Amino acid sequence: GKATFYNEAPQVVETYYVRHYKRKPEETHAAYEIYFRAPVRMGGRVVLANVEYRLVKAEDLVKLPAPTGRLAYTRQQLPEVTDVDGDTELSLVRIIRYLTPGLDIVTNAMWTRLIRTHITEICSNVVDFKVEYYARNPYHGRGRRTAKAGWYTPQMDYKNPVEAENRAAKTVGKGGAVYIKEFMYGTSRIRPAYGKRPITAIIRRAIKVDPRNPTRSAVPPEFQVQGLQFAELSIGDKIFLFKKRQGQYFEGGEFTIKNIVNGRLRFVEPIETSSWRGDRTGIRFKAGYLPMALRITMVLSDQFGERRYQVSRVIRIATKPSS
Repeated sequence: GKATFYNEAPQVVETYYVRHYKRKPEETHAAYEIYFRAPVRMGGRVVLANVEYRLVKAEDLVKLPAPTGRLAYTRQQLPEVTDVDGDTELSLVRIIRYLTPGLDIVTNAMWTRLIRTHITEICSNVVDFKVEYYARNPYHGRGRRTAKAGWYTPQMDYKNPVEAENRAAKTVGKGGAVYIKEFMYGTSRIRPAYGKRPITAIIRRAIKVDPRNPTRSAVPPEFQVQGLQFAELSIGDKIFLFKKRQGQYFEGGEFTIKNIVNGRLRFVEPIETSSWRGDRTGIRFKAGYLPMALRITMVLSDQFGERRYQVSRVIRIATKPSS
């Protein structure tokens, strides 16, 4: 119920609601949510915004005040859909939240007052809203078979993970179990890894600089985490590395993936460690990514809530070229 202003990585949230009828059995329907950050054009300018797509009751939507942009969006105003009667109409909405650009962001202590919210109805008479993502793992993990490439939901990912250290999380909401897939590898997140200790990494190999032999060939830096193959990252993606504690031997920073060798990352940028007297382990990391594609499926009903039909669309997400 409390307000949430920011999530670090794109998320697909799998949840369901129950539709009750007087003279026939109740039905369970999908009410997925999808969240991401993206540049959007608002008021003639492009701003970085938090974007959500989710189902809400039509009756809650019409109760909202006039769309001035100053609505402080909370779950109390547009509650989660968990139980509805057979005649309740649901709408798919897009919620855009952003901070108004300007010095007020720095000087105003009550920065939450600077949040602008725009809510738009995308479709009415929605019965089901489901979001699947395409995932694959080309690497064999220890003691388990390679997960097949295909369409996953967060619950499928949780029970049969594409990768053990990056599987979806399970929590409990008003309507029961909720599964959340966060598209990020990392050890430091706004949303903690449920029940997990922060995982750290090691720089196994790095650029060697020997003053006695300056022409020695460079060794590409190699970054790895025990039991983690980074299966869902691709060439050209960025990853941010930093030490557990501040140190003068490794400043950290953003590195570009050059290739992935047996699940270990190699970077375009050099990592010079010949003078690094500290431990090369204990490296923390953060890397957001996007799935290869999404499959959006909606079930709609007519104005009488009787006849239903399904609409499905695959959205391929552009990725960086490998060259």
